[in-house]
Amino acid sequence: MLLAYVSYEVFVDHQPEYPLQPKRVFHMELPGGNPVGAFGFPHSNNWRGIAKWFERLPSQDLTVVTNEKLEIPRFYMPAGLQYRYGRPEFPGNIQAENGLYVLVLTRPQSWMNELWGWSWEEWHENFVPQDNFLDEEGEIVASVFILTEEQINRAFP
Repeated sequence: MLLAYVSYEVFVDHQPEYPLQPKRVFHMELPGGNPVGAFGFPHSNNWRGIAKWFERLPSQDLTVVTNEKLEIPRFYMPAGLQYRYGRPEFPGNIQAENGLYVLVLTRPQSWMNELWGWSWEEWHENFVPQDNFLDEEGEIVASVFILTEEQINRAFP
């Protein structure tokens, strides 16, 4: 019976957790981690809400940068959006004549917790988001920023 309880607590309980966050079982702290080969969506990043926000924009000829795997936004987002420059380090030589939309997720499936060397928190310290997207619990899961070439050159010399 004890083993069944431990198995349930470690593998089955339905408390919200991003893949393997630390957890307490019998006064023991079990470490979290990034499991290799994990699949599925154990959390919601509100992709439908993000897609609706982009659909309301007057033009769909936009360039978007994100720290998420490109397969996910390409599935949910409006067709015609271009995805570029989505790397952990700043790629340099960015062309954004009409501005650049930067979509930063707090917990991306890509495990890329930094975009251009900045964490989600640093993006919020340096720029004001155009909008924040919330999950079912009311926590911010993503923010979108619009940057001009001048802002990019000033922030990332």
